[in-house]
Amino acid sequence: MNSNPLILRIAEYRYCVGDEEFWHEILKTHSISTINAALSTMLLSGSDSETQDACLFTRDLILVAPRSALQDAFAKQFLESPIVQILEKLLRAPSLFQRQAAAYTLGKTGSKTSARLLRTVLLESQESDPIFLHDLAFEISWLEDEMPRGDCFAVWFDQNPMRSTSKLTRWASLDVIDSLNSLFFEPY
Repeated sequence: MNSNPLILRIAEYRYCVGDEEFWHEILKTHSISTINAALSTMLLSGSDSETQDACLFTRDLILVAPRSALQDAFAKQFLESPIVQILEKLLRAPSLFQRQAAAYTLGKTGSKTSARLLRTVLLESQESDPIFLHDLAFEISWLEDEMPRGDCFAVWFDQNPMRSTSKLTRWASLDVIDSLNSLFFEPY
C-alpha cells in the first residue's frame, strides 16, 4: 500500500461513502492537481483494490460530493484529464475487476467520447472475454443515450456477438439482450 496520505484517505472512502465530513476535509485540504496525481497513481498501481477505490472516489467526487468550487472545477476538467485516458487504457487491463471498474466509471461520469472505444473493446473482447460484454454493453447504451430509444443496441448485438462460434459468447449476448430489453421495455 502506498504511504501517500491522500491515497490512504481515498482508500478509506469505501468505509464512509457519502460522508459529507470526509468530502469537506478532502475538498479543503487538496488541490485538483494533487487529487488527479493520487488517482493516477492508484489507477496505474496494477492493484484491483486501488483501482476500484480510485474509481469509486472519482465517481462520487463528480456525482455525490457536496457542491463546492473545487468539486465543480474537478467535474469540469475531468473529461479532459489524464484520469479518463488511464481509465480507457484500463479497459484492456488483464484484471476483469479493473476493466469493470474503468467501464463503469467512464459510463457514470458521462465520458461520451469513450463510447466509441467501449464499442471497439467490446468487439475485440467478445470471443476472449464474454463475461465483460454485459458491462461494456450497458455503459455503451448509457453513454450513447439509447435507453429511451429502445432496441437499437440489442439489434446490433444480435448481428455481432450472437453470431459467434463460442457458446459462452452467445450465452453472454443473450444475457445482454435480455438485460437491455428489461431496461428499455416495461414487462406489462
